[in-house]
Amino acid sequence: MTTFANAFLSHRNYFVPHMRCKSVADINYKALKAKGIKYIIFDKDNTVTLPYERRYADLGVKKSILDDCMDVFGKEHMALLSNSAGSKDDKDYHEASDCEHELKVNFIRHQNKKPAVLDDIMKHFKHCDEECEIAIVGDRVLSDIVMGNKYGFLTIYVEPIDRTRDNFVVKIVRKFEDRLLPLICPKQAPSHSLVSDVSDLIKVK
Repeated sequence: MTTFANAFLSHRNYFVPHMRCKSVADINYKALKAKGIKYIIFDKDNTVTLPYERRYADLGVKKSILDDCMDVFGKEHMALLSNSAGSKDDKDYHEASDCEHELKVNFIRHQNKKPAVLDDIMKHFKHCDEECEIAIVGDRVLSDIVMGNKYGFLTIYVEPIDRTRDNFVVKIVRKFEDRLLPLICPKQAPSHSLVSDVSDLIKVK
């Protein structure tokens, strides 16, 4: 709540992602890496899976939706970050382990909820030198995008896979994100030290 209040009162550009696209399948991972991004974090629910499921959503691509990313970045430079799987609420991290088995991508373990997870992220990516080398991809502005912008990550917003599967609280939050934020926020995201142009980061179809 403190992070949200600080963004709302003093840093409203934190609510603005550096890039928007329809889904994770539309990201040009080769171009992303060429600009200096070395690590990439994905939110789980409604970003790569339907909420509360353990398998990748069907986005109409021929292979797993993160295979392109895996080919470019490699498994050790990718991670999933969830406020459920891998959190302190996940007893002995059983849910994270089960999801890792299904999704073939590691989950960041963390004691605090997003957005207070920077130390856990940097511990997971132990060879990461600077926060600006990290990109975060998610479908939630108030958690994924605000967190990423606060920490200096490159932030990529994707449309939620299926809004009808959101729980009641998330549906209320999305109304705020969709209706109020565009009225009160600037159009420009915070500047990023490595990436100034995102025009080639969406795949051309």
